[in-house]
Amino acid sequence: MDAADTDKIAKVVGAIDQLSAGIESLKALGVIRSRKAFADFAEWVVAQIFGGELAPCKVQPGWDVLAHGERLQVRSHSKAADNPNRWSTVKGGDFDSVVIVVLNESLRVTELYKVPAGKLLSVQFIPGRLRWDDLAGFPASAVHAAFPHIKILPASSAAPAQPSVSPHARVRARNLRSSEFGHLVEFSRHRRSFRSSTKSPREVS
Repeated sequence: MDAADTDKIAKVVGAIDQLSAGIESLKALGVIRSRKAFADFAEWVVAQIFGGELAPCKVQPGWDVLAHGERLQVRSHSKAADNPNRWSTVKGGDFDSVVIVVLNESLRVTELYKVPAGKLLSVQFIPGRLRWDDLAGFPASAVHAAFPHIKILPASSAAPAQPSVSPHARVRARNLRSSEFGHLVEFSRHRRSFRSSTKSPREVS
């Protein structure tokens, strides 16, 4: 092992020590409350931006932040810059709005959307999923000065464009109330499983 290797190892160990110290500090400050550090951080950011409080229980069904009586479900994502997937799933339970927080690999907030529960069925592109590019009409209206990296898209005066939804999914969605939105996720899974099981030998090969 030469001097360059020794120096690199020392730098790595020092960086890990700093990371560990940072995690412990965030735990002490009440930001990280579980083993899902990114998700915890996103919930804390949402609480700061909307002037809310974190749910007292990490397994609180439906919502994660209570802001002025509004129950916010937080969906967070930390994706590499070259990751083409730009969509979120929505959990079931009682909530008033879904807030989507997009983080980069350095924990910087790059995009933020807030969609009322009553609008979810109109913007999903398949049951239980929201595509971020369809949410230009739902940018978060409030941004804390401490988060300058958040990209707020200009609010559209027109209603969001209706995404492409298959006829079966559209009929199913029409028959569900927004309070039953969580069941759409399970419906989507069964639908994909059914499609796979009914493929012809030619389609499989």
